[in-house]
Amino acid sequence: MPEIIFPKTFREEVEEAMVSRGFNFVKLSELTDISEHYLAALVNHDFKKLPSPPYIRGYIYKIAEILNLEPEMLWRSYSQSLSAKTSGAEDKLPHNRFAFKPISKAKI
Repeated sequence: MPEIIFPKTFREEVEEAMVSRGFNFVKLSELTDISEHYLAALVNHDFKKLPSPPYIRGYIYKIAEILNLEPEMLWRSYSQSLSAKTSGAEDKLPHNRFAFKPISKAKI
């Protein structure tokens, strides 16, 4: 039976590329101009310590460039590792305060 190969997570890809090039967070920080604090937060998915998403995408592209990884693939890997929030059946739109409200016949 053929072996099933699962895609690597963002963390696995980055750590594997860093080890193969002999980098640590300090060296990667120097080459990308991204603080070690943010690099560690990215790899560990510590969202409270990360800046807004446009910065994160830029950081991931810089990391991919330095580690000779495909930037779009690394971004997809990061995006897939997030627990994306989607709309569900329990989600409701807010009540429109300007909409006409039904008039109760009992009040008339």
